[in-house]
Amino acid sequence: TWNNARDLLLVVANDGVFRAVNPAWTTILGWRPDELVGRSYLDFIHPDDHPSSQGALATAARETLPTYENRYRHKDGSYRWISWVAAPEGELIYASGRDV
Repeated sequence: TWNNARDLLLVVANDGVFRAVNPAWTTILGWRPDELVGRSYLDFIHPDDHPSSQGALATAARETLPTYENRYRHKDGSYRWISWVAAPEGELIYASGRDV
């Protein structure tokens, strides 16, 4: 499922650092997994979406995150709207994002 999913799959720490991303990130946003893992999610989010994205991360660290949308930067510099759902498990958050 991880390798074949067409949606973005993500494991992120509660501090917002990417721990794992699936291959769909390359297809949808142009980033290879090794360019993402170890970096903060804020490095890839539109600056105007930082405050709401930080709130969404805080919510996802405590409970299931209802659908949330923000803009992620494509490697070519453009932005894509992504619709997220997420759930916590210990110190990690598991999320799925769909390009809308």
